[in-house]
Amino acid sequence: MYELKRISLHNWYLVDVLDISIREHAALIGQTGAGKSSVLDAIQTVISGNNRNVLELNAAAGVQRGRSVRDYALGCVSDVNEGKPRRERCETTLVLTFHDKGLGKHIALGLLLRAEQDLSEQTKRFIVDGCDFRIEDFVEGGSVISHDAMVERIRKEHGDRAISFYQNSTKFVNAYLQVMRPSAPPDAKRFLRSFANALQAKEMSDPTDFVRRFVLEPLPLDVAGVRSSISVWREMSAEVARIEGMTSDLSTVTSRFQKGFSISKMEGELNVASFALDVAEAELETRKLRDELTSSQAELKTATARSEELSAEVNDLEAERGGLRQKLTEVDGSAELGRLDSERRLLEERKASLRHRIESGLIPYADIRHLKAITSMIPIVSSIAEEGAKLTKLTSGRSAEEWASVAGEISEKVSGISGKSRDLHVILTHLDETREAAIEMRTKLRDFGDEDASAGPEAVLSRGVRSFLADLERAGIGARCLPDLVTVSDTSWAYALEAILGANREAIIVDEAQVDAAFELLYRNRNTYDGVRLIDQRRLRNVRARLAENSIAEVVTSDDPVVRQFLEFNVGRYSRAETEAELRSLSSGIMRNGKTGSGATLRVFRDRRPILGKTAQSAARGELALELTEMRERYENLQKSTRDLEAAQQRIRALSVIDPETLSKAFTDLKEVLTALRSLAQRRQAMSAPDTGNIDARLSEIEGRLEDLGAETLKIDKRRRTLDIQCGIMSAKLDDRQNDLLSLRQSMSEVKERSQAAIPEAVARLIGEGDYEVPVTDEEVDAITGLPISEATSRIAVLRERISDVRQEITRDGSAGALITRGNNGLMSYAQKWMVEDAPLGENSTDAERFIWAHSHLDRLSNHELLQYRERLERARDEMETSLTEGLIGRIGEQFALMEEQLDSLNRRLGKYSFVGQTYQFRSTVSAQFLPIYRLVTAEVPADQSVLDVADDESLQALDALLEGESDDVKRYEDYRNYFNFELFIEHPDPEDAGRTVSTPFSSVLGKLSGGQRQAPYYVAIAASLVSAYYPKATPGDYEGMGLMVFDEAFNKLDIPNTQRLMDLFRSLGLQVIVAAPEEKRSSLIECVDSVISVGRNPGSSDVFIDSVSIGAKAKERMFAENPVHLSADAFESVGTPGE
Repeated sequence: MYELKRISLHNWYLVDVLDISIREHAALIGQTGAGKSSVLDAIQTVISGNNRNVLELNAAAGVQRGRSVRDYALGCVSDVNEGKPRRERCETTLVLTFHDKGLGKHIALGLLLRAEQDLSEQTKRFIVDGCDFRIEDFVEGGSVISHDAMVERIRKEHGDRAISFYQNSTKFVNAYLQVMRPSAPPDAKRFLRSFANALQAKEMSDPTDFVRRFVLEPLPLDVAGVRSSISVWREMSAEVARIEGMTSDLSTVTSRFQKGFSISKMEGELNVASFALDVAEAELETRKLRDELTSSQAELKTATARSEELSAEVNDLEAERGGLRQKLTEVDGSAELGRLDSERRLLEERKASLRHRIESGLIPYADIRHLKAITSMIPIVSSIAEEGAKLTKLTSGRSAEEWASVAGEISEKVSGISGKSRDLHVILTHLDETREAAIEMRTKLRDFGDEDASAGPEAVLSRGVRSFLADLERAGIGARCLPDLVTVSDTSWAYALEAILGANREAIIVDEAQVDAAFELLYRNRNTYDGVRLIDQRRLRNVRARLAENSIAEVVTSDDPVVRQFLEFNVGRYSRAETEAELRSLSSGIMRNGKTGSGATLRVFRDRRPILGKTAQSAARGELALELTEMRERYENLQKSTRDLEAAQQRIRALSVIDPETLSKAFTDLKEVLTALRSLAQRRQAMSAPDTGNIDARLSEIEGRLEDLGAETLKIDKRRRTLDIQCGIMSAKLDDRQNDLLSLRQSMSEVKERSQAAIPEAVARLIGEGDYEVPVTDEEVDAITGLPISEATSRIAVLRERISDVRQEITRDGSAGALITRGNNGLMSYAQKWMVEDAPLGENSTDAERFIWAHSHLDRLSNHELLQYRERLERARDEMETSLTEGLIGRIGEQFALMEEQLDSLNRRLGKYSFVGQTYQFRSTVSAQFLPIYRLVTAEVPADQSVLDVADDESLQALDALLEGESDDVKRYEDYRNYFNFELFIEHPDPEDAGRTVSTPFSSVLGKLSGGQRQAPYYVAIAASLVSAYYPKATPGDYEGMGLMVFDEAFNKLDIPNTQRLMDLFRSLGLQVIVAAPEEKRSSLIECVDSVISVGRNPGSSDVFIDSVSIGAKAKERMFAENPVHLSADAFESVGTPGE
């Protein structure tokens, strides 16, 4: 065993140069303040390698005095020179020389310190193997040589390899422990801790505290690391939850945008499809008109051919008639008759031609009588219609001769009609006005919700309010309207109340949380809904309405407090006035008829239908139904008037192609022809031609046939003229239809372009084909043209119904605009909720830009950030579980096992030694406070489960407290020593039964023990603890290594015999004791130690005396014999009293 042989001091405390010799157990004795602790502190400074984490200088003082190694080196003493340094700067040398008698070997452990007043000391740690160091050997000229010179001399005397230097204290301690006990070096940390424990010697009052402080190693538990891994996992969980929340919200926003744009895209495609059907329908109508024109042209061609056939037959008959007449001429004067007949025939043909021309010219003039249908609209046409009727009566069903007789009257009426027709441009003006009126009436019907002129009125609210309510519903915003929430108690004031409310009578109320969203929707559609009013409940809370006496607000009641406050705020200041005189006397008042006075202003209101309250709404609905019925009738009348005006305008245009002068000349020519025919008839009758028999009969037959042919020709020619007119009209209509078709196709192209332009290319790529399929394909539209017209018409109706069904389907959840608005509102809410700053929410941002941004960020969140964070969350969870089960629970389990091992080792050593017939054993119990954690740590866990799966609730709560508690709580959990309570059991043979051992808990007899009895177990336990630390893996008698044990002011309550017994026990355990004690303990210790170091100093003096004396065996025997403590009672009785 290496025993401390010498302490060498240079520039330490008040000592300049000193070697203190030590033999085995040593006592360091002196008065308080003499400097005993300076020697002990020198020892522990060297033993620790000047490790500030281990040093506890002047430990016996019981309080921290602030003493440091630097103070010792500079000679700072509190009662000398006011504690100022004796040395401004110095080199200090501290060396402990150990000697192993069995090996005959020395080893020196030392520190070379450099200290200055304003700087911390610098330390060089060294070990010299085989060196019996004395500081006196390095004194030259009355002073110690420098450190460099000292090292150089050691190297010369012992060789370069004999001295080793160490940069840090840990390597230094490990090195000398390795040198002293190479077979099984002690653990440096445990060695230093055990050494320091001895310096803090005191009597045992709490076995638990003793074991925790002096037996068990302080092994800190890395709860912070586990907490950090759990914190990381929770942060990652929170971040994943945050990103999932953002993803969910943004997915809803993107879905609304996508659906809105898909509907918009589909609506555009449906519009294009509708136009395509319009084009197909127009093509069918064009085809139908072309077929009708072709049919009329064919009929005209047939009539023309028939007319030519008739003309040929007439020519043949006339030729035959001419021949017959020639024959008659050859018989007795018949030649003249023949000439007359030939002349008559020509005149008849002329008459027939003139009749046809006149008849064709008179038809448009006679048709003017039909203008009578528009006389109620345009009274000015009544006279011309009457003229047309008279003309019809004058000419209808009469022969050419009758026409000739009234030719003047006919020409007069024709001229009159022609002249008046020039002033009928008013028909065109009135036609335009009537068309506009019809369009306006149709618009009004639509405003009342009666767009198809068949639905009954179901609401009394204005169209803007109804539309806004529908938009709110599509946006998912619940809304109520003021008329449904009030009751008017005095209906005679209803008109006045609603007049003063104005647009506010249709005010809309939404939930307070949705006011901003509703207001934003209102603002976005401000050009449509500028007349809509929205109640702001928040502002109403901040105002107090002034309710005037006899206020008009008192005639209306409501169960909704917001409605009552709104009405009081808007009309509460108006008092009801029965007369105008009363009205003038009020600052703000209103009469039943709506006359209003406020301040210096008088005003009135337009008539309006009251709608507040169910009664008013019911009455309003009835009135509205009547009004709608009247409006529908007016609309139908306007449509009929439009048709009549269009027909009248067409008839006026027909007059423009007939010249009255030409018609008058035809009448003149007819008269001349009739005159000539009458002259010929008279001349022929006068000639009295001979009877020609058969020739006359044949001529008579021919004349009859010619007359029939003439009538048929007249009929055919009339039909030809009609067909010719019809073909002209149809040809014009066909041209118009073709132009309309061209225009329709152009419009369809424009609609298609607008539809494509309405969806930006970037948005189109995002929505792809959209959520819906176009119900009408190009192939289906193209196939229509090949179908018969009736079948094609039916097919178009089916396709239109498909389009209508799809329109209803795609807008079932709201229109495109409503969904996009909801998307915008959702994006705004998303940005506010998640504090997103780069969302394009400005007024200059388009819906498409917002959708693209939302889609891009959703893709980034879903496919990048969320996946990354989920992977990181899984890793964090694995790390957390590993850290929890292996780093915390497993580590605590290891520490529990280590505790049992350390306690068993101590008990084994304690069991080997008896002190005054007693042995000692420490036993452990789990602290109730830490029992849940103990159960968790020691639980048996199946292979397919984790410790958390088998833990009970109490254990899990305790684990949470460990991981989530405050710092002080966590520190208690981090130290495994706190999990157990310890008890020291004093064991001795039963006096009455030698085979039985009595075991008594130390705490149960603590109050009954003397001070020495309380101290003895402590020193025995300390000794056993030191042996475990100093001699690991040792067998009995194995004392290889250092056994230095230092006490400061120990054994103060032990008597000499017990002190002697302890010293013998320490020696038998391979321990060398150095104990510091006050002067009064000299007599108690001098018999128990092998050397005494006396330390003396006068208070306030810088002179210190340190002397070392060895006590041999004979001196010990002499002191033992003379010490009365060791004498028996009989010895005292044999000694006489003084004077005897």
